[in-house]
Amino acid sequence: MRLLALSLHALGRFADACKAAQAAVANAPNLWQTRYTLAYVSARTPGMASVAREAARQAVELAPLEAATHAVMGQVAVEEGDKKTAEKALREALRLDPNLAMARNDLGRLHLLRKDHFGAAEHFAHAAAGDVRMQVAQHNIDAAIAMAVGRVVFWVCIAAFVLARFAVKEHGDEAVWAGYALLAVLVALTIWQAVLIVPAARGGLGTYLRMLPHRDRLMTATVALLVLGMFALMVMCVVPPEWRFWPLVVGVPALIGSRLLLEKRSRALQNTDGGRQIR
Repeated sequence: MRLLALSLHALGRFADACKAAQAAVANAPNLWQTRYTLAYVSARTPGMASVAREAARQAVELAPLEAATHAVMGQVAVEEGDKKTAEKALREALRLDPNLAMARNDLGRLHLLRKDHFGAAEHFAHAAAGDVRMQVAQHNIDAAIAMAVGRVVFWVCIAAFVLARFAVKEHGDEAVWAGYALLAVLVALTIWQAVLIVPAARGGLGTYLRMLPHRDRLMTATVALLVLGMFALMVMCVVPPEWRFWPLVVGVPALIGSRLLLEKRSRALQNTDGGRQIR
C-alpha cells in the first residue's frame, strides 16, 4: 500500500495516493515508513495539510535518527510557509545525512521564499549532484536563475525609465546629476548581485554556471544582453550630455531584448513536464 501510494502520487493522482497511504498506516501504524509516506503524499494535496503535519510529526517520533523523517517534516513546513520549522527540520536532516537530495531541494525552496535566488540555486545544484535522477532539482536550478535574472532586469529597467530620460533630455547640471544617479544605481545593483552570487558560485552552483553557455544558450543570451545594456547605460552616464543618445540607443534595445528572451525562457520552463512549478 505504501508503494502504491508513492506510485499514485507520481502519476498525479493525489487523492488516491492519500487513501493508499492512510491504508498503509492502518496496516502498520508503528512503522515510520508508512507515516513518512502519508506525510509525503499529503503535503501538496489540498485539504490535507493537518494530516501531513501530524503524519510527519509521528514519523519523527518513531525514527528521530532517520534523516528522511526530518526531511519530510521540513517539506510539509515549506508547503505551509512555516519557515522556522522548515529550517530546523531540514538542517537536522542534513546533519544526519549531508547528501540527502530531498532535504537540499526543499532547503532551496525555503531560500526562494526568502527571495534568495542564488542561495536557492546553490541548494538545488547540490540536490541535483546528490541524486542525478532528481530532475525536479535540475528544473528548479533553471527556474531560480531565471528569477534572479528577472529581478535584475526589472530594477535596471525601472532605473533606466526613471533616470535615463532625464540624463538625455535635460541639459547642464540636471543632466549630469541624473547621469551620476543612474550610474550609482547600476553600480549598486552590480555589487548587490556580486555579493549574492559569489558565495553560491564557490559552492555547488559554480559548476552549473560554468556549464551555462553549453547547457542553456537562451539564458546565456539573456544575461549577455543584460550585461550589454547595463554597460551601455554606464557609458551613457559618464560621457557628456550631448553624446548620450547613442549609448542609450544600444542600451535600451539590449534591455528589451533581454526581457523578451527571459519571458521566452520562463514560458519554456513552465511548459516543461506539463507546467511543473518549483517543488
